[in-house]
Amino acid sequence: SLPGGVVLWRRGRYQLALTIATLAAAYTLCHALSAGPHWSGGLSWPPRFLLPALPVIMLAAAPLAENLLKPGRGRLRLIWAALLAYGIWIQFSGVSLNWSFYSQLLPPESAGYAEWLPSLYQPRYFRWVLLPQLWGRLGVDFLWMRAGLPVWGLSFGVLALCASIALIKCLAGRPGRWRYMPPLLAMMSLNLILFNLSAAYDKDPRTQSAQPALHAAGQFLGEAADPGDILLLTSHDSAHHILNHFDDRQPRSIALVRPLAQAASPKQPALVESLNPYSWFDVPSLRIIQHVMSKHERVWLLDNTSPFMPWSFRPLERYLALYAYPLGAAPLDTADDSARLLLYSTRYKPPDPMTLYRGQRTTSLRYGDSIALIGMELPGTGVYKPGDALAFSLHWQSDRPLDASYTVASFIADAATSRPIAQGVDSAPQAGFAPTSAWQPGIAIWDNRAIELPEDTAAGEYHLWIVMYALDSDSGEIKRLPVTGGDVAGDGDIGILPVTITVTAQGQAP
Repeated sequence: SLPGGVVLWRRGRYQLALTIATLAAAYTLCHALSAGPHWSGGLSWPPRFLLPALPVIMLAAAPLAENLLKPGRGRLRLIWAALLAYGIWIQFSGVSLNWSFYSQLLPPESAGYAEWLPSLYQPRYFRWVLLPQLWGRLGVDFLWMRAGLPVWGLSFGVLALCASIALIKCLAGRPGRWRYMPPLLAMMSLNLILFNLSAAYDKDPRTQSAQPALHAAGQFLGEAADPGDILLLTSHDSAHHILNHFDDRQPRSIALVRPLAQAASPKQPALVESLNPYSWFDVPSLRIIQHVMSKHERVWLLDNTSPFMPWSFRPLERYLALYAYPLGAAPLDTADDSARLLLYSTRYKPPDPMTLYRGQRTTSLRYGDSIALIGMELPGTGVYKPGDALAFSLHWQSDRPLDASYTVASFIADAATSRPIAQGVDSAPQAGFAPTSAWQPGIAIWDNRAIELPEDTAAGEYHLWIVMYALDSDSGEIKRLPVTGGDVAGDGDIGILPVTITVTAQGQAP
């Protein structure tokens, strides 16, 4: 496009300047309007968001390049070559490594803030001065290097060399057959980019494009997420995949840094080992989590660990089990446990497990000889409409140590017919993080749960049923604990909570 810029400049430099200014202003305005309320340019706005406009803006430099090629301009050409090399060094350094490494190279007084003021005007702190210091230890982080395809990097180098030769020939006034090269090189550039990205699609470890579970999670989110939902990501690998492959606007994705209580691998200890939930995260992440839970009715979690990884503490999943209502895991139809999609209801705030609060309702239900359901909490008015998440909290306590690990099952049953219409997720208390075999006698624990009402739920009154059972390791038989001390159903093994749920007709306000 630069040879065309010379012609435009000769015909009217003011018209070209006006065109460039108009294009820059239009692009700025359109980008701000299309990005919506989450747009923030910050200090990096000009170079980052004007990239699509740079080829047109560079047309203004065409006359300078033409003058440099005239006889007697050798000294200017040397200055130009030095500036060009310096510019390439800046750009190469900026993209050679992840910029997260840059803040690690700054002095302690920067507090890890990349936009630390001295780094913007003191040459010793410039990015292109500090980042190359890591090349010897980390190498460079280009796509074709990560994917093991160095030939693609060389192909772009050859293309750049041919484009430079064609440009010099055209600007020197002797284009000849070289005038056909710009459109040909443009077509070659597009094809190289297409083939390059296609070849590296399954090989880039950062975006994990070859992982079926992440694709399944993205597809499920596209179908099941509601407007206003939030997706929390605990892994930057998952974040790179979602940002590269998930095109839907909902849910909005928020990538958190690795929690302080989460080990990176079985061989690396976590930075924090504590039973205090507030110490599991850095302060900014904890603020984000609490803000999201207070402003949105549903939160999704895409986690890269599972219960089958005993070394993994899973702090964010554990935290949400304490301070939200788990709705269960998405059925991704994949055997890969390193990508699990979990949904939580955050419409109501559950009881704080760090207090002595015992719940709005007490119960006298006892399961077996030693487990007591001493209380429960049903937030809201108790009136729901079909499709709502019915959230509730159970307050458990045992009077002696328990050898078995029992599972809790929950149901919504029609009050008139005693027929179950919906079932929650079966799990040990606190989404599996507080197994009964680990309970201490006399110490009560909160167990938050949620059940989604079917869309076709008829208007009427409903009850909540609670069952506690264990799987016999010898026979494989499910054995329910008998229930006493309150209203029961079934064969005396279903406890009925002391609340009545009212469901209104579809479309009627609860």
